[in-house]
Amino acid sequence: MVTEQDEARAAVADAVQEPIRCLA
Repeated sequence: MVTEQDEARAAVADAVQEPIRCLA
């Protein structure tokens, strides 16, 4: 079961990974 907190963490992870890909 996916909770709102899980969705929030997934959104944060996506937001963090995008700039990292640009810098890599």
